[in-house]
Order: sequence, then C-alpha cells, then structure tokens
Amino acid sequence: IVNIASLAGKKGHPYDSAYAASKAGLLMWNNSLRQELIDSELSVSVICPGYVVDQGMLADTGVNAPFLAGRSRARTVATAVLKSIIHRRAEVIVNQDPITEAVTRGLVALEQIFPRLADLSNDWLGITRLNKQRVTPSAFIKNASTEKDRMKKISFAIYDMGAGHRSTANALKDVIESRNLPW
Repeated sequence: IVNIASLAGKKGHPYDSAYAASKAGLLMWNNSLRQELIDSELSVSVICPGYVVDQGMLADTGVNAPFLAGRSRARTVATAVLKSIIHRRAEVIVNQDPITEAVTRGLVALEQIFPRLADLSNDWLGITRLNKQRVTPSAFIKNASTEKDRMKKISFAIYDMGAGHRSTANALKDVIESRNLPW
C-alpha cells in the first residue's frame, strides 16, 4: 500500500491549511496502518514529495516553486513509489536531489522542536509568498488563453487539490512500462 502525501503534511504553510491538514491526516493514517499491518505480508509506505513542478497545482497555475524549497518531477515521485515498494520503506521524502532531501529531513526534524523557526523558514524559503500567489485568483487564470481554459483553471482552484497525484500515477505507469514490469 503506497499513499501519496506531501511535505505540506509535515509542516503546515500559510494559505495552504486545508491541503496541509489533509496531507497530515494521510501521514498519520498511513503511520497507524503501517503499524497495524507490521506482522502481515503487506507493507505500507507514504511518499512526501516537495513541489511537483511539471504536473498538478503549480503546472496548472503557472506559479514557480521557490528553488530553495525544493522541487521534484512526477517521474521522480513515481520512481520513489517503486523504490518504496521494493525496499518496504515506511516514508520517502522526494525532492530535487539527495542533498535537498537530506536538508529537508533535517529542517522537518528541527521544526518539530522549534515551531517558530519553521514559520520563519516558510518566509525565508519563499513558501509563504508562493502559496499566497497561488491562491490569488489571478494566478489561476494568468496563462489561460480562452474562456474555457480560464474556467478549467478556476475549477481546479476550487475543488481539485489532488490533481498532481493523479499525474504521479500516470508517471508511475510510464516508469513501470519503461522497465517492462507488469502493470
């Protein structure tokens, strides 16, 4: 069993409260389920990507992720899903490279001890600015060329917060097929 959460579930960010709460809930549910099934043949993993730049909410709005906050691609997330299955990993943080992943793990741990530091790091990393820009209606329609495209982007803003993860599922299928694994 593999669940796709988000780094937003590890630390809430301004202007992202509903998304962060849903991902935090998924992280805790995954953790509980993993412990319940520890003696079974099933493994339970959760994938926590940083900003996925080529699919989902950022790609749909045209808003760029802050470089220092870390970025990943749907295919990288899909590869992490496969690795979590093969190696039975409880949790995998996905970011642009191993160094950024390690720094992210360190910041997440430090932020548990010093929550105000995390609040400052949101500003320093550009996350607060990004999320504020992302929830501003003009960000959703910025690159829309037609009325239909504008409505599609606005609809996404209202009720489609998980779009990036469906894209990850498609990328996962591509990774599996490229390695001749059964789907």
